Amino acid sequence: MPSHIIDYTLFGDLFSTPEIRAVFDERAMLRRWCDVEAALARLPDPRATPGSRERSSTAS
Repeated sequence: MPSHIIDYTLFGDLFSTPEIRAVFDERAMLRRWCDVEAALARLPDPRATPGSRERSSTAS
């Protein structure tokens, strides 16, 4: 069920263009959220200090 007027098939073209609806499309939004989460997962741990990884691997 549509939650906003631009999501309605009948009224959508009166208030937006297909290009704008694609920007705010639920699938596109979820895809961008996943892209952001993946990018954050690739960042180094901000709590890590230089050499902490080397020290922890030699300690075991």
